[in-house]
Amino acid sequence: MDLASKTKQYKWVNQYFQSINQLPAGQLRDKIYYLRAKITYNQGRFLEARKLFLQIGSNNVYGARAQYFLGVIALQTQSKEQSIPAATTRLLTAIRMLSPKKAKKLRDITLLSL
Repeated sequence: MDLASKTKQYKWVNQYFQSINQLPAGQLRDKIYYLRAKITYNQGRFLEARKLFLQIGSNNVYGARAQYFLGVIALQTQSKEQSIPAATTRLLTAIRMLSPKKAKKLRDITLLSL
């Protein structure tokens, strides 16, 4: 998957993801959804990526990452008036899910970018 991101060759990855949609809910499924969403995001398909990030549970390691990307996608796809409150909500949710050290780093990045 890293290779697909670096080479911008996504066709085989998309086919692979289509074949694993039948996984039951859980950490493995969330990891695969996260990787799929991130690759879709890197392809510039933000609305599709948003749908995938929304399917990731909030009670595991990928939940905070998904919230972060949902905030970034809001900034990229909505008007300024809509995007800032939406992104702030998502980023604050991500911050609450992280360890104090990681939360501080994300909070600092968020304040600089907004």
